[in-house]
Amino acid sequence: FDGRQLRCQGDVDIDSLMFKGFQFTELMGPFWIDDTQLLVGVWADRARRAHPERRMTCKMFGGTVLSDGWVQFVPQPRYNFEASLAGADLARLTKEAIPGRQPLSGTILASVELRGTGSSLNDLGGRGAIQLREADIYQLPLMVSLLKLLSVRQPDTTAFTRSDISFYIQGQHIYVDRIDFSGDAISLLGKGEVGFDKQVRLT
Repeated sequence: FDGRQLRCQGDVDIDSLMFKGFQFTELMGPFWIDDTQLLVGVWADRARRAHPERRMTCKMFGGTVLSDGWVQFVPQPRYNFEASLAGADLARLTKEAIPGRQPLSGTILASVELRGTGSSLNDLGGRGAIQLREADIYQLPLMVSLLKLLSVRQPDTTAFTRSDISFYIQGQHIYVDRIDFSGDAISLLGKGEVGFDKQVRLT
């Protein structure tokens, strides 16, 4: 503090963090705080002119999360946050976050960008995407699985082996503009809407 401006910089190193029921481990990365803003990840390293620039990193469901973000301390606070998840284990996510559901397996890749103003969710916006690879999603009924015999291959009861989902966020709604579930026998295409109140409307 120089009598006019407060400034703080440093590095986060947290072994385990719980947030809304989700566990993040090995949380590490740079931060910067002054009178006007909070910066994390590459934004913090840019403010202190550090090279190479680093992102905030952590582990989640066996995968790696990379993130950056900022908050501006103005009368109506503004914020922006970006994150990506790579190599997460769908089976582990299902076991820890969706108890009682059918076992699933596969690898998750995801990205999201959020931005907004103030504390109301009505001003929240952003975009994101989710990809599942090498997946085992849902078991087909016997009659549908027999269709795979037409391909002269050993029948497999796995319905879908990959999925691509893209979405955008406006206020308290997530609009899914693309849902692709691709399988050996059948594929599903769709779109729809999911509210933060957990109401789902999909076609």
